[in-house]
Amino acid sequence: MVRVIYKSHPDMFTHIPREKYMEQVNLVKCSLPDSLSILDFYRLIGPLSPLLKDGHTSMNVPDELVKKLDFPVFSKRLTVLPDSTFLIDGTAKVIERINGIESREMLGEILCYCSGESLSHRMSRASGICLCSSAFFIPRHNTIS
Repeated sequence: MVRVIYKSHPDMFTHIPREKYMEQVNLVKCSLPDSLSILDFYRLIGPLSPLLKDGHTSMNVPDELVKKLDFPVFSKRLTVLPDSTFLIDGTAKVIERINGIESREMLGEILCYCSGESLSHRMSRASGICLCSSAFFIPRHNTIS
């Protein structure tokens, strides 16, 4: 992945020193077990592209994979509100927590996977997401408030 980005990106290390980025890549490499699911692989490598802070390099869980997950996920599209709660698109319903996890904490997790030059850019990219893209931490079958 790093090699592909390096070959195609005009200046991959504009916003992060090469050494710091490669340190994170090596941490991920060292934590790779002998085998893991595609979703677990994404959990590990997904945060690497947002470190570039360029807004156009990102990785997403493929929709085909999300459809094959072996657990149900919350699949409504959401908008992030200024207070870090989520508005379910097309409704007036606001999500403050899922399974006891505050929306602010969930947003922090989501932002680790969102590319962007600034926090506001990353927040705008988090809006309109589908929580099934973040299925690794939000099961659908429990309590939403």
